[in-house]
Amino acid sequence: MSELRDIGLPQLLSRAGGGQADRLVGALQVSQSMVERVLEQTETGEVEYRRSLQHSREARQGEWQAFQADTRARRVRLEARDREQEEAIRKRYKELEQSLEQGQE
Repeated sequence: MSELRDIGLPQLLSRAGGGQADRLVGALQVSQSMVERVLEQTETGEVEYRRSLQHSREARQGEWQAFQADTRARRVRLEARDREQEEAIRKRYKELEQSLEQGQE
């Protein structure tokens, strides 16, 4: 856009006559303004998009950490339950062995 303004516009103005040149300059100024607004919105959109991505990453990271903590806590509970069950089974078999030994005497 700036190349057209710096290089092409003076040549166009010298070739165009009267009111045509003024209309052309006005149309080009409007076009430049629109392009600048589009670029600004694009940059703003990219910034917002990056912020949104960052918030999503942080949220996922928090969810992942919570999931890991919940999983660790569940594992600890299950391991404790398994140890208790194993101990109960050992105790039961020991009692059965003792009752068999007493029955053989």
